[in-house]
Amino acid sequence: MKLGILDVAGVLEETIELAPIADQLGFHRYWIAEHQPQPTPILTTALVAGLTDRIRVGTAGILFHYYPPRRTAHDFQFLERAFAGRIDAGVCGGRMAGALLDDLEGRDPQAAMAAYPDRVETWVKHLRNTPANPDYQRKLAWAGAMDQPPEIWSLGSGPRSVDLAARLGLCFGYDYLYVSSKDEPDMLARYRATFVPHWNQPAPCSVVAVAGMCADTTEQARAYAAAFTNAFFLPRVVGDAATCARELRAIHARFGADEVIFADLCPGLDARRRQLELLAAAVQLTTP
Repeated sequence: MKLGILDVAGVLEETIELAPIADQLGFHRYWIAEHQPQPTPILTTALVAGLTDRIRVGTAGILFHYYPPRRTAHDFQFLERAFAGRIDAGVCGGRMAGALLDDLEGRDPQAAMAAYPDRVETWVKHLRNTPANPDYQRKLAWAGAMDQPPEIWSLGSGPRSVDLAARLGLCFGYDYLYVSSKDEPDMLARYRATFVPHWNQPAPCSVVAVAGMCADTTEQARAYAAAFTNAFFLPRVVGDAATCARELRAIHARFGADEVIFADLCPGLDARRRQLELLAAAVQLTTP
């Protein structure tokens, strides 16, 4: 089983410390989440990619309502040029509520939600250098872009994200880490059944993201969980290394995903570092 890490903490100093450790231990991906207000994870992705050698690095995902499709495509193409074969470009719809609506700069929230699929399609076309007119062969990207785009991901848990990924030939990440997330393996089956191949993504590719806490003992992990106060994330996998590995493998098999992304919710740098070591050993990741 391939295992990746989803960094949801938003603590830059810890990210800088942990990403190289995840790289050395054999984790497959290191993804950066976005939760407004914060700087764009594209910047953090660039920093993490520069601090690591092998691991895939990317966004999971940028809250696409707040991003210009063409400009964002060019930024990801720049990262792919700098770190070829290691960049994951992930987007999600996200929630628009309360003060976050100010970030839409006067746009109507309902109109922004309705425009999401078309805006993602524009972004994907620019990432893939798809000419707007087949008779007009000028590529859409900046002149220094790679011919191969970064790996493109649609992230979410509902039909919109699933169908968008399948129709456009994108990778799909199922969110099973929130309080509101549903245990619906059928969504990944739907994605695989309706997937339309594309030249840069000839076959479906999926992950399931789950949140949890792993510690030296199950008692310690449960203590972390009992003290956890975030209203959005739900630690579903909690225990010692053997327990977490067993539960992650069960989720991997039940969803039929190609990979599991573990959102680590342990408190503080020391606990998060130890968690990486325990999971890598328990899942028997192969170090590079």
